[in-house]
Amino acid sequence: MKKISKSVITLAVIFITVSITAMGITDLQNAQGYIPQVTCYGYVRTHVSQPLSSVTVRLYNSIGTLLVSTTTNSQGYYTLSYGSDGLGESLKLQITKTGYETQYVYVSDNGNFNRNFYTAPTNVKKIAVFFYATDATTYSYVSAWGNQLKNEEDFTSVIYYENPTDWQSTIRNNIAPLEDGNTLLFLYFCAHGDYDSVNSNSYMRIRHVWVWDLWPFFGHYDDKYIYSNTLNTELDTYIESGNVFVVIESCHSGGFVDDLTEAGVFVISTTDYNNLAYCMGPVPNQGIFSYYFFNRIHNNYGDYSSYSYARTQAISLHSDQNPMYNDQIPYEWFKWW
Repeated sequence: MKKISKSVITLAVIFITVSITAMGITDLQNAQGYIPQVTCYGYVRTHVSQPLSSVTVRLYNSIGTLLVSTTTNSQGYYTLSYGSDGLGESLKLQITKTGYETQYVYVSDNGNFNRNFYTAPTNVKKIAVFFYATDATTYSYVSAWGNQLKNEEDFTSVIYYENPTDWQSTIRNNIAPLEDGNTLLFLYFCAHGDYDSVNSNSYMRIRHVWVWDLWPFFGHYDDKYIYSNTLNTELDTYIESGNVFVVIESCHSGGFVDDLTEAGVFVISTTDYNNLAYCMGPVPNQGIFSYYFFNRIHNNYGDYSSYSYARTQAISLHSDQNPMYNDQIPYEWFKWW
């Protein structure tokens, strides 16, 4: 038998290696009888959970090349599949429909993915209302966030109520007439707060203003309070919107998360029942949670990720601050506007 030289063996190994590389992973997998495939399916609904038909659903690769597309049926359902290369690439799944917000998520290039989308009409009313007490924060802070929502998130109306004398009448007579079942309503409250352990309610002092009069010595403080159970009653009774986002920047505010549990409400308390909510500096100032929350929205993140980021930042600065939330909204706020 003729002996094969080492140089010939080395050349053969190099040739085989180059050949395998040229074939690509896909060809190797096909040769093994396996073709990587990504399948995406789910429903597209409006922000108030109505099925949305004739929505175009597209799948793109990482450089923006269209791979496959389909449209939703009368129930808003879609499904699409694509034979991929299985390299772990991130693919972009996007929905578009004229007159509605474009949305997208990222999926991997191998596996089955159930992705439901909720999108709002581009002409839907987006209203932001800021209630605040001037012993806790100031107009300069809340107006900066209000302008952010207006300029970056397409809010059609931003309203401020400083030291309100009757917050319940304000909700009933001023806010309720502006909104309907399709409105996206953002409510922000900032005030000093505490917890009523007897009645299991958190409360805020939304007004603490010195009033000059003859009692008892030429004046007194006029205080108004918002209790968590009372706020829930007002929203449930007078607000029609199916998408209400509530942020409570107040100490001991966890009771608001317990009480505002109606469907269609996403509520955040910047701490729990027992702990404080801290500010960026001496009061009146901006709350630490609020500062990081709006900053995250500014950087194009959605509702939960903004909450999670702000929570982490708040706790890192003050370990006894413990933000809470309750999300009863399928629609994802902020990210797609």
